[in-house]
Amino acid sequence: KKICQPLIIVCFFEKYPANIFFALFDNFLSQSASRRCFLYESCLELQTMLTGKKFGRYEIRTKIGAGGMGEVYAGFDTELNRKVAVKILPAEFSQDETRKNRFRQEALAVSALNHPNIITIYEIGHSDELYFIATEFIEGQTLRQRLAGEPLPLGEALEIAIQAASALAAAHL
Repeated sequence: KKICQPLIIVCFFEKYPANIFFALFDNFLSQSASRRCFLYESCLELQTMLTGKKFGRYEIRTKIGAGGMGEVYAGFDTELNRKVAVKILPAEFSQDETRKNRFRQEALAVSALNHPNIITIYEIGHSDELYFIATEFIEGQTLRQRLAGEPLPLGEALEIAIQAASALAAAHL
């Protein structure tokens, strides 16, 4: 029991922003000791377990990001021979109907849009009790990475703002 609790704190804290971390950790503490150990082990082993794993026709390659609703991996579509991004709902949420519904709603909302600055959803599904969204893979830096470097020249900042505004306008029509 004492071995699992401190380790899950590190695992959750590395994966989630502070507000989500505290909500998850409160939920975690309400679980039985054996369930806490299971959650910890699932959290720690998930990234290692997923490398090389297949979700239907998608093979997981490497982790490329994470957020409140899941972890994103670079993957490969073995049917169409193309790179994809695969977002996976964390295992600790796989039994939570509210989280699964939010995850699905996210995919449905984005898939209803067709715009050059909005990612294309290829598929939503589940495999081995893990839920996933397969999307197009976009090469290059994320906006967060680009903004972390040197200040943006005005022209580049304006181009990014125009693209973001165009996507937001399309999403809210």
